[in-house]
Amino acid sequence: GFEKWKSLFSQISSNISNEFWNESAQCFFSGNDEEKQLSMDLTGGMIALQSENISEKSKERLIAHFDRILDLNMIRTDGSVRQCAIFDSSNNFSHYSTNHGYEVFDSVAKTHASTMLNFISVYELTGHQRFLNQIIKLANYWCDSIPEDWVPRYDFTDPDPKTKPKDSCAASIAVVAMIRLCKIRPELNAHYRLVIEETLKTLSKKYLAEGGILLHSSWGDQRWHSALKFEPIPSNLVFPQEEILPFGNYF
Repeated sequence: GFEKWKSLFSQISSNISNEFWNESAQCFFSGNDEEKQLSMDLTGGMIALQSENISEKSKERLIAHFDRILDLNMIRTDGSVRQCAIFDSSNNFSHYSTNHGYEVFDSVAKTHASTMLNFISVYELTGHQRFLNQIIKLANYWCDSIPEDWVPRYDFTDPDPKTKPKDSCAASIAVVAMIRLCKIRPELNAHYRLVIEETLKTLSKKYLAEGGILLHSSWGDQRWHSALKFEPIPSNLVFPQEEILPFGNYF
């Protein structure tokens, strides 16, 4: 039965790869033909849960995609993460953007955590040192930036964090990434163990409902979706607000 599921995951990964790959830009895109987007949030969807079943073609595309991320400086020198890179209709890089951060120069917590997970996944797949270097830089930024209660607000760069929603979902994803990093590089366990253990304690004691639902997460400021298109902000998009997201429970 398990082999059947592994085969299914491999086929899903291949289908996603074929659907979103852009040969000219050498990366995976989302969005429409006029404004294509390299989203740091969605990249992980290209990696099958059973990576040993990924085809050579999909693997080559993944490596090219992550190298494109590095070429575009989507991970800043301090280890923070840009959420989106926008390309024009000719598949040329145009500008950076955000989907639900404080501003274009954002550092969305969930995007950062997802990027940590994505880079540890591609390192597990390839063993390339340049990808390991990035996950360590990302993890260090996370550890240096989280507040005293171990769970970040929706965006590390928001100048008024006390009034903005927490993101338990981001915390759960980041912990999984750091656990996987420590399994690969046991010598790093001492560096990240405190953050991993205290975050898990906080999530289980303060964020986990009796029914097993992880509370107090956030999609962030989604009014950017409208503002980026220079349209009026719909009245039904309210911020700040908290939500319950499936990612937190999954991880």
